[in-house]
Amino acid sequence: MHRAVLASGIAGIALSVLYLGLASTYSMGTLTKPGPGLYPLFVGFLFLTGSVGTVAAALARPARGAFGWPGGRAGRRVGLMMLAVFAFVLLFAILGYVPTAAVIVLVTLQGMGMHSRPRKIGLAIAFSLASYYLFGVLLKVPLPRGIWFG
Repeated sequence: MHRAVLASGIAGIALSVLYLGLASTYSMGTLTKPGPGLYPLFVGFLFLTGSVGTVAAALARPARGAFGWPGGRAGRRVGLMMLAVFAFVLLFAILGYVPTAAVIVLVTLQGMGMHSRPRKIGLAIAFSLASYYLFGVLLKVPLPRGIWFG
């Protein structure tokens, strides 16, 4: 397990450096009018910080036990989340941001065990519209509109 955690931390550092390099090609804007590159830069630094912390933690303490895929219901939840993220990546450009974000929030809430269907649907719609407003309107991040809104 120790080597796996160390390897994932090193891979995270490499990916975050690549991500930051690509994010730096976007305009950062100013403090009063942030550009489309500000959020990716923030995410990249968070990713880099977490990866460095993972490497430091792996080097600081010895390995304990083996790591494996969770079993039973927990394993199905992890699989559902992985499937939702994969589907989001595939459908994002086709369906557009708002419907795809609503579906992934709905699936995530289901995976977390929320039982109220009206609450799940309401939260999914509210989150997708609010996040579109934040990124697409206020921050002017170009988000795909999809086949229905294109």
